Amino acid sequence: PRWGLRQAPQARFLGAGRLADPGKPKRALSPYLRFAQHYRQQHSGEKHSVQVVAGKWKSLTAQEAEPFLEEYRREKEARDKEMEAYRASGQEDYFKRDPARPKKPLTPYLAWAQEARKQPQYAALKLVDSMKALKPDWEKLGEPEKERLQERFKAEQEAYQAALAKYNASGQHEEWLRKTGRQAKLDAAVAKARAKAAKLALAKEAAKARQAVARERAAAREARRRHAETAKALRQGLREFVADQKDKLGGRVSEAKARKQGLVDEEKAKKRSKEDTLTARVKAASEAVVKAIRDKKPTGQVEKAQEALREAREKRVAEAKTSGVKIKHLQADLKEKLKELTGKTTERVKERRSKAQQALKELEEKRRVDRESSAQKIQDLRAEIKQKMEESKQRA
Repeated sequence: PRWGLRQAPQARFLGAGRLADPGKPKRALSPYLRFAQHYRQQHSGEKHSVQVVAGKWKSLTAQEAEPFLEEYRREKEARDKEMEAYRASGQEDYFKRDPARPKKPLTPYLAWAQEARKQPQYAALKLVDSMKALKPDWEKLGEPEKERLQERFKAEQEAYQAALAKYNASGQHEEWLRKTGRQAKLDAAVAKARAKAAKLALAKEAAKARQAVARERAAAREARRRHAETAKALRQGLREFVADQKDKLGGRVSEAKARKQGLVDEEKAKKRSKEDTLTARVKAASEAVVKAIRDKKPTGQVEKAQEALREAREKRVAEAKTSGVKIKHLQADLKEKLKELTGKTTERVKERRSKAQQALKELEEKRRVDRESSAQKIQDLRAEIKQKMEESKQRA
């Protein structure tokens, strides 16, 4: 029978199982098991399966098996006598149930059925058959009789509860558990259940910690990905900015060159026009001098013509110098303008590159801090898991 279910309902949950009374005589060893022991002792250096031993047992003759049967009968006879003395001592009943514990009263139906089964027509029936046969009689039983049985059950139940409370307060139940070995079994079962619960709790905590480590690693990977994308965007933005500034600079340079070249060309055209006019004047003055000399004009007129020729030549030279200076000034202005445009573009690119480098430096610093923080968190989680496992081992 199952033990301790009334006295200790927690035993079923804890898996306390069935206990054997250490004082109960042990069963006699069967002839086959005796033969198996003997056979294995005789062949100790060999390995024999159960099938081999069973085959050897079956192949024995009656005369060969008789010593094992005789020993079994002798031991069984002695054990039967010990069992009679064991049962007579009351030890068997005491081990199954504490005799000092109050018994539950029978329900009205069971109390009535117990008396009814004493009648001759039910006495020879098995319990199950008799209960089936008594059911119609119980349904036909009058209400006054059922009420009387119910009142008696109530009174017995109250007396049982009072006696049970007194029994529980007396400590007799704990003493019975201790004497029959059930308390040690319960304590072991409780300790095992607690250890199992602690192990499960530790496993859950470890799983949570591993999940936290996995989340932290995923977050670190995501942060690295974001940092890489941000750095890539900064570098790409810098390249695009530099390319855009180069394009703008090229456009402005081309525009400035074209504008200045137009002014230079215009000045050169003016220079050529003036040179042509002055050359024509010099030619006319030269022809006037030649004519005056050929016509043998007076000396005064010849000198006057020569003076006009000299002035025309000087004016042509001065005008050529003035035009050359203007063209040089225009070219110098163009060079200065190009230098200014290049300098401004270079400064803007330098400023933008400096900002990008600073942003990349800050991003790298943030990445380093995040990496160290993530590594520290993972290390702390692992240390926490290790500490909890050590605490669990110590408790175990």
